[in-house]
Amino acid sequence: GVASFALGLLAVPARAQSLPEIDRLEVVIWPEYDRPAVLVIYRVDLSPETPLPTQLTLPIPASAGEPFAVASRNAAGDLFVANYTREVEGDWARLTIDVEEPGIQAEFYVDLEVSGSQREFNLTWPGGAELGSMAYEIQRPFGATDLVVTPPGASSVRDDGLTYIQAELGPQDASSSVEIAITYSKS
Repeated sequence: GVASFALGLLAVPARAQSLPEIDRLEVVIWPEYDRPAVLVIYRVDLSPETPLPTQLTLPIPASAGEPFAVASRNAAGDLFVANYTREVEGDWARLTIDVEEPGIQAEFYVDLEVSGSQREFNLTWPGGAELGSMAYEIQRPFGATDLVVTPPGASSVRDDGLTYIQAELGPQDASSSVEIAITYSKS
């Protein structure tokens, strides 16, 4: 009918646009940073050839609810609040972000599984976008012991006195999903 014809017309230009190319996605995971949950930050760098402004869609777990912050980041690293919409589809929410600068930062909190002194957290990047490179940074929670990160990364102590584990996971095609798993003990 008329409705489906109108929807079809709206879908054509959206499909014709090329998706912004993601040069790099860094997944930052800070368990028990400032609350008994996990702060996750997606730091996205778009390809320098990406025409701006544009829109970028990022998947976050639906259980995270509304993101804590969504921002554009310029070349100097300054952050600017970005408009976004959130659409839930099953276990995932899609954040469609209005991008004015070559970088994007999206921050959200997810639950940490706690069983006695054991802590466990898994984050899946479900794919859906071609990534020039993917990396992670995990901040060792204060007082944590027996921290195990899969896939494993290199550990270093920074000026803030905290330990960070980092790994380069390389390019990912749109069909690749990547899981980052963390377990540790904390009394």
